[in-house]
Amino acid sequence: MVNTFMVLSLVFLTGISLYGLTNYMQKESQRVRVPEKAKRDRLP
Repeated sequence: MVNTFMVLSLVFLTGISLYGLTNYMQKESQRVRVPEKAKRDRLP
């Protein structure tokens, strides 16, 4: 019982961390792309 609980908790935690990382990376990429586009538009 303890082993199965540990495995389930580990899978649950890893899933949450992966989900959070993907969301964070998507937000960061979107926030970084905007200034890049603005710089390109400003350049002649």
